[in-house]
This record gives sequence, structure tokens and C-alpha cells, in this order.
Amino acid sequence: MFALYMDESGVEELHSPPAHFVLLGVMIPADSWKDIAIELEAPKEVHDL
Repeated sequence: MFALYMDESGVEELHSPPAHFVLLGVMIPADSWKDIAIELEAPKEVHDL
């Protein structure tokens, strides 16, 4: 089984559509998502995200 995260472009607070539409999807094996989430925390902390 896989976990899929999808997101579309746009910032609702700007109240104007972007010039381009972007749709991104990331699919990972469901049994490894916790390990990947832990690995992603380090760069987020470094860049204060």
C-alpha cells in the first residue's frame, strides 16, 4: 500500500489566481512514511520552517 500526498498551487490570502497551475503528488510506501517524516524534520528545523 502507498500513501499519496497531493497539493495544488495557489495562496488563498492573495485573492488572485497564479499565472500557472501546478499540481504536485508524492507517493511513498505506507510502511515507511513515519521514518521519512522523521528525516524531514531536521532540514525544517535548520531553516525554521
